[in-house]
Amino acid sequence: MDKNSFAFEHSVDRILPLLQRSRSARDCTAKDGDQKSSGRRRFIIALGAGTMAAVTAELHAPAAEPAGNAIHRRYMIDWSKRSSLATKNRLSMELEGTISRPAVGDEGGSVEAIEIRSKSDFQFAEGSVWEQGKLVAVGRRYSLAEADTSIGRMATRSSTLRADRRRTALLFDGRQWSEFATQAPLSNEELELLHTPLFVSAVDQLLQHAPSADGSAKLSAEVLKELFLLQEIREHDVTVTPQTVKNGAAIYAVDGKLVGVTQGALTQLVLSGKLNAKTNESGGYISWIDIKLEEKRQESFVEPAFTVTARIRLLREEISEKELRRAGWSMERLAALPQAADPMRWLVEIHAPACGFKCIADRGWRMLFDNAEQAVLRWVENEEVIAQCDASRMPSLEPGMQLTLEAFQAEIERAAGDTLQQILQAEEKLTANGLRLLRCIVDGEIDGIPMQWVYCHLSDDTGRRLLLVFTVAGTHTDRFAAADEQVTTNLQLLSP
Repeated sequence: MDKNSFAFEHSVDRILPLLQRSRSARDCTAKDGDQKSSGRRRFIIALGAGTMAAVTAELHAPAAEPAGNAIHRRYMIDWSKRSSLATKNRLSMELEGTISRPAVGDEGGSVEAIEIRSKSDFQFAEGSVWEQGKLVAVGRRYSLAEADTSIGRMATRSSTLRADRRRTALLFDGRQWSEFATQAPLSNEELELLHTPLFVSAVDQLLQHAPSADGSAKLSAEVLKELFLLQEIREHDVTVTPQTVKNGAAIYAVDGKLVGVTQGALTQLVLSGKLNAKTNESGGYISWIDIKLEEKRQESFVEPAFTVTARIRLLREEISEKELRRAGWSMERLAALPQAADPMRWLVEIHAPACGFKCIADRGWRMLFDNAEQAVLRWVENEEVIAQCDASRMPSLEPGMQLTLEAFQAEIERAAGDTLQQILQAEEKLTANGLRLLRCIVDGEIDGIPMQWVYCHLSDDTGRRLLLVFTVAGTHTDRFAAADEQVTTNLQLLSP
């Protein structure tokens, strides 16, 4: 028996008892009630026919679509319609945890955990340009960018973005997304301030994945790599699941974990939270995020190991291109940025106030620490250490007195001892800022490994002095290629 026959017979079986009861009622009524009874029979027959039609329709109706899939379909981005987006943003982050470093005074290799706390707030207008679902360029204008950070027993350090560095752009430099100011290089402190665990410009990619049968969508390694500014994804299981629609906006849950690599160090992340999506011409865009991020990262060449928990909140509202222009950006200008070569973008202004100097250098140089006696910089590229610079404040000489080049070479030979093989070059000159520079290039080896050192002694007429020692492994001398001159040419001595 087919479904239609079964439905018909099943509905008739239900109708017959009703008809029989109505017939008995008719036989017991007076003659003047026949018309009412007849009307009742017509009603019951019509009711039965309607029941049969409803049952048949239900049997042939398609299965209901899961609610989550319907939400996904409505708010999923149509990349064929997304070429640009302008928003105003409010981002706040609270972070706490521990960083690990060798225990002071312990040569046995023990490690101590030092507490770290940080609170940062940002407000900015942002324009972004997209091509075929790929983010191409981002422009920002900050009205607020500040952070307060405390590490161990040290006093709380406040950081802010200088007024002439508040218009910035972000481009993919071939390995990762990097931010730069359009008017002058950012300082190492400003780069650290602007670096957040979540790349908020790419958050709309959370809405691009097709849902599974239960409505959830698993994020791809490519998207996670961009969202968390990682160089590699080793493992990942992060899902976005629609929950409900309220006041025209969809609320999603996001949770999962991943293992990746950044700056040559392995990192593990566990995330949980919610996000809100609204619709626009290209489908959907994320209007707010509230996410908890737990991260455990191993030590890298430029950062100690740490374990932290961050709470990240983002409020985002679409604005017009006219408003974006008032913030100093246009979509046309942003679209042209990747093709406009400008080597100044990837420079950093290094501040070492404790050690007493500042300079502009390649962004590969990272400040490891800065104190009254010494500052250490390390140049890392493609997860390899190219060189290290140890800067030391030297005792001041009497005004007008200067160290001679010959005396400088003698000091180098005495300090290098058996590691020195030969002094390749020795010279004396003035820098662009009027400092007197003594420069010596020395070849040598340590434990059979070829090394090269570049000694730079800088002084002024008041007697202030600074010594820079660049250490380069023999395999990287070609890559180093006199990079010390970029540092010393523009270096300025700071007052104590």
